[in-house]
Amino acid sequence: MRPRFPRIPDIQSAAIVAATLAASFTQAIAPPAPKERPPVKRVIVDTSLTRHIGVLSAIGPNEILYFDGDGRPRTIQRDDVLAVLPDPNSPTANTDDAAPLASSDTAPDLVELVSGELIPGQWSASKAASEAIDWKSPLLGDLSLKLDDIRRIRRAGRIAASPASPASAAAPSPTAATPSAASDAKQDTVTLSNGDVLSGFVDSIGDTIRIDVRGKPREIDRSLVSEILLSGQSAPDPGPRTTTKGAKPARQMVWLTDGTSILAEHVTSIGSTLSSLAITRQGKVVEISLALLDSWAPDRSRAIGLAGITPARQLPVGDRTWAAHVESGDRSVPLRAADVLLPGPMIVEWTLPPGATRLSMDAELPAACRVWGDCVLIVQVVAAGGTATREIARERLNDARFLVPMNLSLAEVSTKSSTLRITLDPGERGPIQDRVLLHQPLLLLGDGK
Repeated sequence: MRPRFPRIPDIQSAAIVAATLAASFTQAIAPPAPKERPPVKRVIVDTSLTRHIGVLSAIGPNEILYFDGDGRPRTIQRDDVLAVLPDPNSPTANTDDAAPLASSDTAPDLVELVSGELIPGQWSASKAASEAIDWKSPLLGDLSLKLDDIRRIRRAGRIAASPASPASAAAPSPTAATPSAASDAKQDTVTLSNGDVLSGFVDSIGDTIRIDVRGKPREIDRSLVSEILLSGQSAPDPGPRTTTKGAKPARQMVWLTDGTSILAEHVTSIGSTLSSLAITRQGKVVEISLALLDSWAPDRSRAIGLAGITPARQLPVGDRTWAAHVESGDRSVPLRAADVLLPGPMIVEWTLPPGATRLSMDAELPAACRVWGDCVLIVQVVAAGGTATREIARERLNDARFLVPMNLSLAEVSTKSSTLRITLDPGERGPIQDRVLLHQPLLLLGDGK
């Protein structure tokens, strides 16, 4: 039976509550009192890739409520929401809010599932080696995870911090767990705490990890292991995946400030002030504070960040013999919507995923490049085989016009093998400081509104 939630007031009723909250948000514009932090803004991306910036207040059954920069309550239809992402220009969330989900006495282990979920917690000791592990999550409770559903396990104290984005001035969240990069490895790997790596086939995991290395069985005490990566368990495509026959796949992805990311069947605000969220995962309902929500995608198969696609080709411009490589931010950010830095002049091409219909981003000439930087950004879509090329944008960036929002249609020539080509040409001042930062470039997959 589908779990029942307390009845959530419709957004018109919630506006009464919103009026009170709006006042507090307006007050937050003034310098905060000691130990207080201003509300964390979010970027609400709709299905036309238009971005609405404000403080998220409630996720209702039909509408999303937020407050704009002037503290006025706004609503947007839930069906029109593509994603809720952190505002890169907003102060980071108060990491103290994540404390209820974290153990106070030990650092968390981390398990990454084939579905793309990341679950910090404790890898519980098993009585015997088996094809499943016992996992204790502060958020989800006790779990039994099959090896077929696991991509990676990392031990407490050995979880690498998210690398700083070379393209963004904002540092990554200190609580963010990092998904492993996609790998073509055809063997399982067990990394020991001394750095040694064993490759082979992991037969079972318990207090002892059993791995077959070149036909010879090895048994490794679990205390000596820092990471287990299972081959064939590639990082997922943007589209959802389910292993349960006949089950409807969960498409909603929820990212929390403690590094947890889970697929959910339902996400809805609850309570008299709508300050809590009820999240249903595999039939189990958990309740968290809305303040713990980092990001949310109602259907994660609808969008992917350009940073999540490896460039197919990079070329120099004009008579230059080389071009610097594109720099992508942290790919672990929700929907891989990290910033991308183009150290031009250059030409860079990406193979578009099937069904890509729109591209949105803010192109900026960074402050450090505005003294001499002067360049022309050209965006084109090239049909399969180069049979047709369509220019969809041409913008000049310099100290007088250093930030250009873009929301571009790709539909007319976007096919299964279409290519997105971005050219950064030098302007009147030559190639000096011609570097352009693309903020949260997102591709819409499928039709928008």
